[in-house]
Amino acid sequence: MKGSRIPTLLVFLFLLPVSMSSAETSPSSVVKYRQSLMKVMAGYMNALSLIAKGEVRMLDVAAKHADGLHEISRNVPRLFPLGSGPDKVRSDAKPEIWKSFPAFNQAANNLEIETAKLQKVAATNDMKALESQVKVVGRRCADCHDKFRVKDE
Repeated sequence: MKGSRIPTLLVFLFLLPVSMSSAETSPSSVVKYRQSLMKVMAGYMNALSLIAKGEVRMLDVAAKHADGLHEISRNVPRLFPLGSGPDKVRSDAKPEIWKSFPAFNQAANNLEIETAKLQKVAATNDMKALESQVKVVGRRCADCHDKFRVKDE
């Protein structure tokens, strides 16, 4: 049982610094932190995709990856406090995040909803359902990336 709690505890430890006021945390630190968590999310998605496609036979850990992904997704809006945009520090985040925060918040909420569904699906060990829901979550990720992130070159 202790092993199953480790990913969740690590996510909570990662999220603790976000609760600090912006007066205590430099914009560059916030961006580094945000980028670190986005890389963790990408790692979970890549791992889940490989499992769902049957390229890696580790279905037994899919639920743990889904749990970690969901925990981070629950806090995405908090990773973008005022003063952490490209006007303050180099970032791939577009100014549109802060100009239309309600739309960004809704996109983040949609991701949270779909990662919660992914958690449930991953716990069933149904490969077809897992593959389908991983694709849905991928589209929710793309919703934000397409509108609120500078495209990779």
